[in-house]
Amino acid sequence: AGTTGTLTWKMEAGTAEEAVLADAAQAGIGSSAMALGSHLTYAGTRSISGVGLETLFQPTEQDSVAMDENAVVFSFKGDYTFKPTSVNFITQRVGTDGGSLDVTYYAGESATVLATGVVPPRNNASPAYAEVKQAVSGVEPYAGTHKLVINIYNLGTTKTVGLRNVAVTGELISPTGIRSTVTLQGRPVSSNYYTLNGQRVSTLQKGQVVVLKNVYADGHSDARKVVVR
Repeated sequence: AGTTGTLTWKMEAGTAEEAVLADAAQAGIGSSAMALGSHLTYAGTRSISGVGLETLFQPTEQDSVAMDENAVVFSFKGDYTFKPTSVNFITQRVGTDGGSLDVTYYAGESATVLATGVVPPRNNASPAYAEVKQAVSGVEPYAGTHKLVINIYNLGTTKTVGLRNVAVTGELISPTGIRSTVTLQGRPVSSNYYTLNGQRVSTLQKGQVVVLKNVYADGHSDARKVVVR
């Protein structure tokens, strides 16, 4: 049986994040990063009811097609060869009927288009967000830098799109040939907010400093301070 590890871009900080490594991913993944194209800016965070915080992205120019300038890039590399099998993330549009997403996976310079023209639900719709799930096939195991690129376009310069729990699942192959199944970002099964004194919070207020605790399906948990924006 394979061993499961996690590498998590939680998207709760409202700015660039490194992935949090846990379990098997600590051995196989050496580094991770996140970057924005020149036509995108971070616009803080927003709470999705019943889900948790998301990071918002706002364009400085309204592009009509996907391009490097409107890309959100999640990258990682390590000592092991990696073969992706699926990606998923939570997304929504905030206060707008505009906004489209393209999703592309890169193993080195080799690109695999996973989805084009994805239109997230608006925040006042029901449901108010979507969990995008895409299988990845035909990508050969690769030992260098991997990237998941989400392009945000067709969006007005005063509007935002949110992302949360960006995830990649795949197989790690060690230099000795040992294979491990690894989930890069496991979605929490529960997320709760607490005051700094440990009291659970049900209603969040802008500017409030709280502790977010996530519990995952394998039983492990993590906690971090966040500022509600």
